[in-house]
Amino acid sequence: MTAAPEDDWLTVEQFAERHDVTVRTLRYYASLGLLPAPERRGRFAYYGPVHAARLRLVLELQQRGMSMAGIERALAPIADDASAEDLTIHQAMLSTWTLGVPEVLDRVELDRRAGRELTDDEVRVLVDTGVLERIGRTFSPLDGFDISVELLGLGVPAEVIVEAGQTIGRQMTILARDLTRILKEHVIEPYRAEPRTPEEAEQLARVVGRLRALTTSAIVSGYHRVTDPRDL
Repeated sequence: MTAAPEDDWLTVEQFAERHDVTVRTLRYYASLGLLPAPERRGRFAYYGPVHAARLRLVLELQQRGMSMAGIERALAPIADDASAEDLTIHQAMLSTWTLGVPEVLDRVELDRRAGRELTDDEVRVLVDTGVLERIGRTFSPLDGFDISVELLGLGVPAEVIVEAGQTIGRQMTILARDLTRILKEHVIEPYRAEPRTPEEAEQLARVVGRLRALTTSAIVSGYHRVTDPRDL
């Protein structure tokens, strides 16, 4: 972090004022591991570009309604020594590639979300299918949750739903791995190869967002293209 120009380093009070947060908030974020320790110079502590990039990321996720626990999970994969440029890329990924803030529901709220009271066996089926994530005593519905609940209500055997969900999950894992490689090799790595302006960072976010839209469209159209009803 010490390679940044002197003008980029601020005391905690200056840093808080520049980013319109309180010193207490900064220290709270640091206690959660969301901000790295400040640069110590004698008796004084200074905050630089990496702190600013991480703080922007935290504030954006908060603005989108993500809980502090969710923000901690989102930032956990980011290396402690990530540069400000790397954090800009992560911000672009999180703001344009993710599906938004996940719902976190207790058991009563889950039933309300499903539109009826789910049995414990049905909840286990939904978790095994991969359309419901269990987080301690809470739950987070994922893509396919509503359809799976409807299928259970229509009397489709649980093993059919689980097998279909797990098959989709395996194929999506392979697809996601290959698409991530393409994105990394042809978009992210060239971006990282040289210094970039804020305008270029915004362009990267737009590119990633359109790639996400293309991926979603291609999956749907590809399925319809290769599926033949006569095989049923």
